[in-house]
Amino acid sequence: MLCNNCIIQGGIWIVIGCLDVTPLGLVTGMIRIAFGVMGGVALIQLILAGLMYQSGQEAKIVEAREKFFATLAGLAVLVFSVVILRIIGINVLDVIPDGSI
Repeated sequence: MLCNNCIIQGGIWIVIGCLDVTPLGLVTGMIRIAFGVMGGVALIQLILAGLMYQSGQEAKIVEAREKFFATLAGLAVLVFSVVILRIIGINVLDVIPDGSI
């Protein structure tokens, strides 16, 4: 049933679900993958900063704090870029359909 709906909507049914092959679908898919990878890298950075903080050495603690706040700043930029993309793409230009990003 799901594969029939996918084919009717112009997608290609693969093992993990429906693949949207329109240009907009491909771009939004790549954006989702990029944001997922960036979030994963940020999580690893936060874990590494926590491990450095636990070392007890003063220089490592200072470096861990810097890494922690830099990672939080990067996550804030990532979140606000998604918000700005949604505001411009959906509300202002009406280019990106609702729910695609």
